[in-house]
Amino acid sequence: MKGGTGVSAVFPASRRRTTLLFLIISLLPATNLDAQQRRRPTVPAKAPAKASPSSSSSPTPTAGAQPAMSPVKSLLEQNRLTAARQSIDAYLANPRNPKTAEAWYMKGKVYSAIAADPKTQGTMPDGRRLALEAFRKSIETDRNQAVLLLTVDGYQPVFALYTSAYQQGVDLYNTERFEMALTALREAATTGEFIYNQGWGLSRLDTTLALYTGLAAYRAGRQEETLFQFRKLADANIGPNADHATVYRYLAKYHFDRKDVAGMNRYIAAGQTLFPHDDFFPLLDIEWSRTNRDYRALFDKYERLVAAEPDRYEALMEYANELFGYTHDGSLGARPPDYMANCSRIEALYRRSANLRPASEEAWLSLGKHFYNQALVLDQESTRLPGKTRDDQQRKTDLSTRSAALAGQAIPALEHVFRHLDGKKDLTATQASYLRSACSLLSFCHALKKEYPAADAYRQRFDALK
Repeated sequence: MKGGTGVSAVFPASRRRTTLLFLIISLLPATNLDAQQRRRPTVPAKAPAKASPSSSSSPTPTAGAQPAMSPVKSLLEQNRLTAARQSIDAYLANPRNPKTAEAWYMKGKVYSAIAADPKTQGTMPDGRRLALEAFRKSIETDRNQAVLLLTVDGYQPVFALYTSAYQQGVDLYNTERFEMALTALREAATTGEFIYNQGWGLSRLDTTLALYTGLAAYRAGRQEETLFQFRKLADANIGPNADHATVYRYLAKYHFDRKDVAGMNRYIAAGQTLFPHDDFFPLLDIEWSRTNRDYRALFDKYERLVAAEPDRYEALMEYANELFGYTHDGSLGARPPDYMANCSRIEALYRRSANLRPASEEAWLSLGKHFYNQALVLDQESTRLPGKTRDDQQRKTDLSTRSAALAGQAIPALEHVFRHLDGKKDLTATQASYLRSACSLLSFCHALKKEYPAADAYRQRFDALK
């Protein structure tokens, strides 16, 4: 055909996927963890009213330190932490010294201070574990005495274990030392559980800590722990803070990868309920239908997506491109049974996209390609007719007329792209590709309309662009 540049069907200007392959990067929060955003732990205003049965026969405690503990207390007040540790360790190591609740409490208090101080925490990597163990022994030895000592100190020593572990975990996470961050956050969780079980504060499920522990586990490649932390949060229906969406995204994707439809649908539904404006969940649902070639379900889901966000350019283009690929795919003439209805829908979607972004070469070029493909189907059908009978000749004429009319509909959209890009300096690689496509298709469409001078002009411009 004079002026034509080829007779192959074309695809949309962009077949990018805004779905699974690219959305996976949005599993994690966009920002670093922030220790200041979490709810600060609260401590009781006074000691619990009831003592444990094991301590019911203990003598009435006093708040003052036992004489044996005075040196340790003095060193601690002077912030001589290493000396204080040596003093309390020496006291507890001597078998002749009584292992009182206060002695164990002072060990926990000293070790807690060491673990919280950046200057000394490196000298005792297991300081928080040993401090918590000492506090446990203090409670086991004499709960009343231990609680009284904590009350005098405002519960600060035991809560310092929790906050220092948490803060260290956050700092390590933000410097991408994920395995170490996970260790610190686990310590915070262990201490937090101890505090909660004693009735001193916090909550059964520390949602922020569980989220950050799950994120650290994910980044450290520990899938089982990630699942454990995130499932706890999802079971508690945590939301709607934007960072919490990560929990449902991860779990939905995990079940998607394992072809567990029930599990995937559970977390997609929960995610959509809590985060109705998060694209990940409907697009993952769409990806499932696409992967399984369930086109009816696929297009129904797209219809719901664009109905929910009718002015969302990306959603409209994604749907139009998906429907384009399904409708125009395959050998010429092998059209799907809903071909005509699909063609009308594709045109409407591209026009809505172009109206939202009039300067979008992508939407206009895709619309032009859509008409080009329809014209090409009719032109090829006409070519295959032998034309030996009057009926064949009439059929060929009708097909050519309809093909030329569709080419005429393609031309304004393609000329929009040509006028916007031709002569423009510093075109991107994508824009240069769009301009060549527009010239090629304009040459073919004008030839279909027997407008050969215009067809030749666009062909020459196409050749010049090579």
